[in-house]
Amino acid sequence: MKQTLLITGLLACLTLMTGCVSLQPIDSTVERVFTYDYQIPDKSKSDIYTAAFNFIALNYNDSKSVLRVTDAKNGLIIGKGVSVWQELGTNRHTPHDIMFAAKEGRARLQITIAGTAQASAIGGVYVWPLPTPGGYNQMVEQFNNLSNKLENELKDNSDLSKFIDF
Repeated sequence: MKQTLLITGLLACLTLMTGCVSLQPIDSTVERVFTYDYQIPDKSKSDIYTAAFNFIALNYNDSKSVLRVTDAKNGLIIGKGVSVWQELGTNRHTPHDIMFAAKEGRARLQITIAGTAQASAIGGVYVWPLPTPGGYNQMVEQFNNLSNKLENELKDNSDLSKFIDF
């Protein structure tokens, strides 16, 4: 009986310790820069820039808090966003940087988990400079979904494109 309790206790401790390790932030060797290239033949730099600007404004809900630099002449958009991921039943928030460049017939989006923010609580929201491995996987999925939606927007296959084409 004592051996069973001892073994059960050891297994419980091992499980708890393993779980705590997965709650640590990703390490510095994990990829944190995600680059997406788009080919949009027959689209001008101006049209690509405008589509991306509108997409970011709608997708992030508040373009004024996200966009830091907008340069239509050079087709450049630079901003900061926040990814929301879940762990242990709670929402966690990690900032990311956004860079978008438009050229004639092509574009590039780069999203970076900078990891330079200070851990803090702002308005009751705790900011995690780097996500845990589980949070990282959720963020990568969000970035890939964002890229797919942006590509649709740039190619005029989005709901917004359909809305303004009347």
